[in-house]
Amino acid sequence: MRGLLAFFILSVYTVYAAKFDKIISVEEGKSIEISCDIDRNQESATYIWEKDSQAFFVDEDPVNYASDNIIASVTDSSMTLSITAADTTDSGNYTCYDDGRSKPAVSYKLVVLTAPTAKISPSGSIVVRDGESLTLRCSGYGHPQPKVTWVNADSFKKDVKIESNGVLFVQSVDSGHSGKYICHATNDHSEKGTDEVTVIVYSKQDSYEDIEESEAPPKVETDRTYVPAFLGKPAELTCRYSGYPSPVVTWSLNSFRIDLNKINATVSAKYENGTSFAILSFPVVTVDHFGDYSCRATNNLGGAETSIHLSGRPGPASLFSANNGELSWSVESVHPITQYKILYRRAGEDVWKSNKIIRSTKGDQHGNIWESSIPMDFLKKGAEYEVQIQAENKLGWGSLAHDYLTVTVPNDIANDPVLTNKIDNTNAGTMANLAALPIVLCSAYLFHGI
Repeated sequence: MRGLLAFFILSVYTVYAAKFDKIISVEEGKSIEISCDIDRNQESATYIWEKDSQAFFVDEDPVNYASDNIIASVTDSSMTLSITAADTTDSGNYTCYDDGRSKPAVSYKLVVLTAPTAKISPSGSIVVRDGESLTLRCSGYGHPQPKVTWVNADSFKKDVKIESNGVLFVQSVDSGHSGKYICHATNDHSEKGTDEVTVIVYSKQDSYEDIEESEAPPKVETDRTYVPAFLGKPAELTCRYSGYPSPVVTWSLNSFRIDLNKINATVSAKYENGTSFAILSFPVVTVDHFGDYSCRATNNLGGAETSIHLSGRPGPASLFSANNGELSWSVESVHPITQYKILYRRAGEDVWKSNKIIRSTKGDQHGNIWESSIPMDFLKKGAEYEVQIQAENKLGWGSLAHDYLTVTVPNDIANDPVLTNKIDNTNAGTMANLAALPIVLCSAYLFHGI
C-alpha cells in the first residue's frame, strides 16, 4: 500500500520553477559542478535532477539521457551534478529536488560559452585601384553571439565608415587607405577572436602587370575544412597559398607547432597550374592525429592561415529545409553513421532546449556521404526555430554544423506515421517522463520494505 501511494504521488507531481535561482556559465571544454543541499536522513527519499523540465538523473542513475561527460553523486548533505569537457549541448535549465521536499527545489540556468572567432570577407590581401570602393565584412562566431569591432579603423582616413553589422566601407579609396585592417570578436569567453586583411591601393596609371609583379602579403585557402580519416590508413591535408615574396608555410595542431618526428608526418609542396600547394601527409593515421590543423603562410608583409579538421568522427552537417516542411541534411563520414541528433530551439533563444535522436538506415549511405530527412511535424506549426544536426559513428559524436539553420514550420504540415519506427524521441515531455519514472522509484521503495 505504501508503494502504491508513492507511485500515485510521483505520477502527478511536477516541479515548476518560476525563475532561476542561479545563472552560471562555463567555457566549452572545461568542467563545472552544480549542487543542491539535501537532508539524507529521510527514509526512502529519492533525489532527482531535471534538465529542461525532463527527468535527467534519479539518485545517481541517468534517465532518458546518457552522456559520458555527466555524472550525478549524492552525499549526506548534497546532491551534485558534475559536467566534464562541457559542450554547447550541455547548456540548459537544471533543477534539483528530493521527492520528500525536505529542501526547496533549486534551479540553474547553465550557459556553455564557446570561444569567439572573427572572419573577414574577402580574406587575405585585397587589391583595389585609386577611386574604387572598398567593402570589408567582419563576422563573429561563438556563443553568446560575439560583438565584432574594427580595432584600427581610426588609423586610416576619416571617410572609413563602420556599420553596425560589422561592415567597413570606403566610397572612394586612395593610397591613404592601404594597410592592415584588423577585426576582433568578443563575448563572455576569456578568449577573443582576431582576423586581419591587407588592403593594397594602386593608382589608375598602374598596369595589371605592375600589380601582379608587386609585393603582396600571403593568402591561404583550402577546399576542405573537414577531412575524414580511417584509423590505420594514410591521409593528406592540403592548402594553397600565394604572396610575394614567396611565403613560408608552417603547420600547427590545436594551436601548437607540429613536431613532424613525434607525430610521424611529412610536409611537402608542389606548384601546379600557377598555384602553390602545401601538403601535410600521414602514412598511418592514429587517434593522436585527430584535431584542428592550421596552415599558415608568412612573408615580410604579414601572414594568413586557414584551418582543417581531421577526424574519424563524422564531419559537420550540411542542413537544408524545403517549403513542404521537411528537414534534410548530409554528413561526411568514412565509418557508418549510427544515429543523428537534432537540436532545436525557438528562434532568438540562447540555449538548445530539446533534441531528437534519429536512427540511420542503410539507404542513407552514398559512399562517404550520408543523407537523411524527416518532416518537421515534431515542432509547433507556424513557429520559427533554429536547428542544428550532429551525427555519431563508432568513434563518437562528430562536429555540429558550422551554423544553425533557421526554419519556419508550415501550418499545413501533416504527421508522418512511418516516422514512429525511426525516431527515439528524447523530448517526449515532462508528464510522459514522470509517468514512467515512478515505476522505477516504486520498485526501489518496495524492495526497501522487504
